[in-house]
Amino acid sequence: MADYMQQRILDALEAALVAAGGSGGWGNRVFVDRVDALQPGELPAILIEAGEETVDFASPSGNYGRQQRQRRDFNVLVCPCAAHNDEAGKQLRAMCKEIELAIFADAPLNDLARDVPRLLGSKTSLFGEGTSVLAQQPMAWSFPYFTLSNQPDAPA
Repeated sequence: MADYMQQRILDALEAALVAAGGSGGWGNRVFVDRVDALQPGELPAILIEAGEETVDFASPSGNYGRQQRQRRDFNVLVCPCAAHNDEAGKQLRAMCKEIELAIFADAPLNDLARDVPRLLGSKTSLFGEGTSVLAQQPMAWSFPYFTLSNQPDAPA
């Protein structure tokens, strides 16, 4: 059995961003559901955090038997992080550009999503305290996909 669709999307997103890490400057420093705070030596990096998912029934009376086709919108926060300095804003905006390019160019991710991922917004901010102040620009994304009600591990 395949992983839950949310996990499959997160794995594909992580792989796409690791692959883009050379041009984006973050290398393989892409972390999903990271608990520990980033350290200065780990920057630049990208944090990925699963968010809310909404579900709508796409076929209230389709030919699916007792199954219903569902449209799901899985929200994900993709957060580029950099050391806080005078160039941090410029670096974060460059990272955001590379993240967008990677998301829209990645075939496995787009095959799972089955619809165009949507960037919902972003905002530059500071995070942390003392010598561990980070600059970040969280990007809120929505990844729409379809499943059948009793097959949450497979795109429909």
